[in-house]
Amino acid sequence: MCFPGRQWPFVSSPLNLLWLKYFHPNEREYEAKVEMGVENIKNKITIIVTLAVIAVMTLLSMGMRRDETVEAECVLPAVRDVIDTVTLRGTVVEQGRESIYPSGASRVLSVYVKVGDKVACGQTLMRLETVEDEQALSEGVYHDAERSLEEFAQSEDPAGAVAEFAAAAAALQTGVSKIYEAKSPIGGVVMSLGGAEGDVLSGLLPCAAVSDLSLLAVRAQVAEAKVAQLFEGMPCEVSCESLCGQTFFSGSVAEIMPYARQTGFLTQDKAIKTEVMISLVSPPPELRPGYSAQARLVVDRHANALLIPYSAIGQGEAGEYVLVVRGGTAVRQPIETGYELENCIEIMGDLTQEDLILNDVQSVAEGARVIARIKP
Repeated sequence: MCFPGRQWPFVSSPLNLLWLKYFHPNEREYEAKVEMGVENIKNKITIIVTLAVIAVMTLLSMGMRRDETVEAECVLPAVRDVIDTVTLRGTVVEQGRESIYPSGASRVLSVYVKVGDKVACGQTLMRLETVEDEQALSEGVYHDAERSLEEFAQSEDPAGAVAEFAAAAAALQTGVSKIYEAKSPIGGVVMSLGGAEGDVLSGLLPCAAVSDLSLLAVRAQVAEAKVAQLFEGMPCEVSCESLCGQTFFSGSVAEIMPYARQTGFLTQDKAIKTEVMISLVSPPPELRPGYSAQARLVVDRHANALLIPYSAIGQGEAGEYVLVVRGGTAVRQPIETGYELENCIEIMGDLTQEDLILNDVQSVAEGARVIARIKP
């Protein structure tokens, strides 16, 4: 409702037009305002009609598109076994190592082998003589302490290791001079020698070590989240970068330690891990203790899994789905997804390897008529 003397922001209002016609004193102004009001009404009607036409055309277009037959690229699910693996990295270690100790504090008279030599069981490695005087005994303790410095430093409790060695050294006593031979208890390879000719050994450390290199293992560590997936006797494939000629060889989990430890004391990565020993079956002769290696263990396997491209997966309110061409129509089929691979994903549901699945779930509307073109 408008009143005399006010502006006319709503000239197109019917009440305003009636007031202007019968009560407005200025006829020209009345005609101008009436003309403007009529023009505004026409503009509004035009806009409303245009919107209605667009809505009708959109609905008709959607209906026509649903009825229209389109050619679309489809895929047949690939079928293959899918596996989940755990990879452990570690170091090759000896399992068939035998250490030979001197009979108390002894002086080395002769050494008949060198490190790396192959020896037979019972073969003489060195000739020694037990010492009688305290000075020679002290010399032997000092010599063996020097040999143990690296071992002390690498132990979990260096101070404790040194104290234990010192206590053992203090308990040593000299004996009656006696010449004897140190012999190898097994056939294998000489891995270390405790001294050279003329050296005095305390008897606390081995004078030699021999290893059967056909008995090797990999000492590795597994994260605490994965250790429950492993079990003793579990088969695995082992690889070693140092062996270029042979990629993989067989192994199995020999032992899982009953405890876990924190690693990375000198780094930011302070993970909790458990040590695992993996025995090797017929390791290649080129393999050496100390080499780095990695073991691949299969912890889960899905046989005959159906695999499709990621682009074929749609996400709806009810979950994931694919569009399957059935009877020439794109039909929504609910699915569940499994393992994710590099270029495809495992699907589970009421599907077979014969089903034609839209390669791009966004390319065709559900219910559309489809001519399937199989992707090579």
